[in-house]
Amino acid sequence: MRPGRLKPSPAMVVAIIAVLLSGVGSATAASLITSAQIKNGTIQLIDISSKAKKALRGQRGLRGFQGPAGPAGPAGATGPAGATG
Repeated sequence: MRPGRLKPSPAMVVAIIAVLLSGVGSATAASLITSAQIKNGTIQLIDISSKAKKALRGQRGLRGFQGPAGPAGPAGATGPAGATG
């Protein structure tokens, strides 16, 4: 055997191919799944990253003025008399 010239074993070749295909497979799945393929209501809050939740929340705006009081309602019936003390 010459130094610097190693022949890989068949197991090593299979392992390298498996690693390459696993990386390509997940990248392909990420690019193939679109929002049109996800049914409405299937993504839960736990499925979303905290960074995405923060981006969806946005900034809080100013508080608005309090509106005018509405009209008073009708008076209620008089209650029963209490016991004398």
